[in-house]
Amino acid sequence: RGIGAFLGQVLEAETVETLALSGGIAGLLAIIEIVVSGFVLGRLSLLLLAWSVITVFAAWRFFVRYQNWTNTRMGMTQDLVERMVGHRTRLAQEPRETWHEAEDQTLESYIHASHRVDKTGTWLVTAIPRGWLLAGVACLAPSIIVDKSSATSVAVLLGGVLLAQTGLKRLTASFVDVAGAWVSWKRIAPLFQSAARKQ
Repeated sequence: RGIGAFLGQVLEAETVETLALSGGIAGLLAIIEIVVSGFVLGRLSLLLLAWSVITVFAAWRFFVRYQNWTNTRMGMTQDLVERMVGHRTRLAQEPRETWHEAEDQTLESYIHASHRVDKTGTWLVTAIPRGWLLAGVACLAPSIIVDKSSATSVAVLLGGVLLAQTGLKRLTASFVDVAGAWVSWKRIAPLFQSAARKQ
């Protein structure tokens, strides 16, 4: 590996500590809120379970796209440093009109990967909690209108829906941090493994 790869690993090291602590604690609290709301919701907990499966699928898609985006970004860091180190060789051997073709292609792929990550992350953080709120209230509507349930039971169910929505909102936001920490850890793990070896 070149200097650029090691520089990218060093830059990723700080991300692991920051994101893992903030995302891990928030994610744990969110899971507790979702489990408690499942007990409160009763029959609606099946809908919450189905929504949790959708959330896991969306989180996995985000994770895959985030990993691809990080790989592209790390590759750009490596290429930049290597081109800076070999600048004189490039001046002497590469025609001036082709200097920036590789950079343009790399930037284009990086922008494409960034758009995909942003789109998936926005959908995960905003659409999942809001969609659950709409679905939960829609399932409560028949019991209010047709069954004429008591105000107390409706209030308890509505509180469960709101608690689950808060938990999903916190969980999806924390997953962005956890995914970033995990991808960064995979990048810097070789440094820790090499430090643990005997001299």
